[in-house]
Amino acid sequence: VDIWSAQCSECFKWRVIPEKGDYEEMRCNLVEHPFACNRLPEGSCDVPPDIEINNERVWMIDKPGIPTPPRGFERNVFLRKGCARCDCNYTTPCGKNLRANADVAAFLKTNPEEYGHLKGEDFSFSVPKILLE
Repeated sequence: VDIWSAQCSECFKWRVIPEKGDYEEMRCNLVEHPFACNRLPEGSCDVPPDIEINNERVWMIDKPGIPTPPRGFERNVFLRKGCARCDCNYTTPCGKNLRANADVAAFLKTNPEEYGHLKGEDFSFSVPKILLE
């Protein structure tokens, strides 16, 4: 993923979200707080869109409500060869990759002192929907 973006719920224009963390926070709360252009600094529905959906790149649409990754963890989405599917994993603060809920459960169980406050629900392996032409 090289560009994070969101569609305004009022004017339906696409806006670039500069930081991955800001995008993840917005996606987590999208149901309760739909994205609107005015949430961005100097944002307005009156200006042209930042980006348009086209065939120059593969477009993927995330599900709303995916939890923001726990502090120190990174949620990664990978497009598979052929661009027909994608995968999701989490990188832990110590660099270990977690590819499924079972990996998360095992990691939390073996590291209760550091991560005992986390639950499986803090992680989501839901992958974005790939938009086809």
